[in-house]
Amino acid sequence: MLILISLLLIFIENNLFSGGLLAFISLTFLTYIINRQKTFLFILIVYFLIASQTDRYFIIFIIMSVYVGLNYFMVSHIEYNMKSLFYYLLLQLLTYAALSYKFLDLQYFIINIIGLIIFDYIYYKCSYIKDNI
Repeated sequence: MLILISLLLIFIENNLFSGGLLAFISLTFLTYIINRQKTFLFILIVYFLIASQTDRYFIIFIIMSVYVGLNYFMVSHIEYNMKSLFYYLLLQLLTYAALSYKFLDLQYFIINIIGLIIFDYIYYKCSYIKDNI
């Protein structure tokens, strides 16, 4: 259920008409998927949802591939807990900066920081609850 809600929110996030890029749900969802499921299908779905709204398919593919690779490396070497969310947040902010390198706006950057913190916490709590059931 969380996956379907997240995919719907990613679709809405990428279809909003705005002057900047919103990617906080997409990046945190990818971290959650890599930590929990490790399925490539959802990673491709998120890529297509992000890339469908732009004409920079190859650049987004390269950035998302590096993000997924670094995220997978972090998952395999760093435990996914409350203390490590800071490192994931830094990786997500760097990825956001790379995705919006031509039109990086301070207002959208702050919105994404707040969104990343909130959704990282939500996905962490969902992951924590599933582990303790």
